[in-house]
Amino acid sequence: MIVHELEKTNDLTLSKGKFEHAKLENLDLLFEYRIAFDEEAFGYSRIEYDELRSETEYRIRKGNFYNWIYDNEIVSMAVVVRRTNNIGIIGLVYTPEKFRGNGYATSTVLSMSNEILKSGLSKCGLFTDKSNPTSNHIYHEIGYRPKAEYADIYFE
Repeated sequence: MIVHELEKTNDLTLSKGKFEHAKLENLDLLFEYRIAFDEEAFGYSRIEYDELRSETEYRIRKGNFYNWIYDNEIVSMAVVVRRTNNIGIIGLVYTPEKFRGNGYATSTVLSMSNEILKSGLSKCGLFTDKSNPTSNHIYHEIGYRPKAEYADIYFE
């Protein structure tokens, strides 16, 4: 895994659509996206489905879950998974396969990063899989820079 840091976003053109806080009325769809994220990232969900659904609902209610909306559909999602006094960490970035290649994840992460910085935090961070050149390229374009590498080891 690579830890990335950002202090200022690059000036990029956003995709068609809009950035907004996730709505509780979309819980079922966002829960499906969360399952799909885990299955793509890890091969299975690390969390039991009931707990994953509760976590998704909690993050929506807390205002940490965001979407990119295009043509009245949620085409991408991401979450502020952690905040400290200085930094907001973005994670769970997911775009369903049928919507990929349109810049929706880039637009989502860029918009979230700006929101985090506007909130008074001095930096944003995120983690990527070192072997995923697509996500690493996207985040580099936004302005994220690698800070460290680490291993994510999960024991069952």
